[in-house]
Amino acid sequence: GKEDNDGDHGPRRDDATATARGVVREQLLRSIFIMSSQSQILAKYAARVPDLTNILYSNEFHRHHVVDTILWYALLAKVLSVNKGPQLRMKGVVSISNNQLVETCLETSLALCQDCTKAMQGGGNDMSVVYDFIRFTNCFHEVQMVAECWVEALSVKGGAKKIQNGIALILKGLNSVKKVAAPMEQKKGKKGKSPDDVKTMDEGVIALIRKGCKSLLLNLESTGSNKLTSVQRSSKTD
Repeated sequence: GKEDNDGDHGPRRDDATATARGVVREQLLRSIFIMSSQSQILAKYAARVPDLTNILYSNEFHRHHVVDTILWYALLAKVLSVNKGPQLRMKGVVSISNNQLVETCLETSLALCQDCTKAMQGGGNDMSVVYDFIRFTNCFHEVQMVAECWVEALSVKGGAKKIQNGIALILKGLNSVKKVAAPMEQKKGKKGKSPDDVKTMDEGVIALIRKGCKSLLLNLESTGSNKLTSVQRSSKTD
């Protein structure tokens, strides 16, 4: 009774509830994305749901969900480019143009490449960006339409060339990183690294980064969905 209403307990319970709701919302958004990315009809309807687009177009979402922003914006840019009919305008509904979606997709993709390079230069002390990059590249293996939408979004304003340069810097950075055979979990939890060990990274992570870079480059160099399909098959067998 009284203990439940105590000031020391209430905020903690509220924080836990808010965190749980945030996790559920994040998983729900990703489930909606997966379904939408496999059906242009579903993607078209998703782009018309105000409660969804208000979240996706918010600064908070962009700031805290970099990979999801890139993927969603590439998909929605594709949907809006196909659906050129009149857009329904409602009070309180956030709206973004196709050009804004494309520009944000490109800028966020570049930022992800740059942040991944910086993280590797720091010796893997903050691996969250590196894991984001790996998750981003893995999406292309799972859903072909995601790769097609991303490549199409980068086909304007020299976007593809800029991303290729960003990926080249990641690959160059990998050459200066020392491989270690320790499991990923041990590497993440390792304390008190000496200066000599600053630029070390689990060899499995390095392999995933390199494979992901190759997949992105192949997709950027490809044209047409048939070639994208063959690219994905070849990268899976490497």
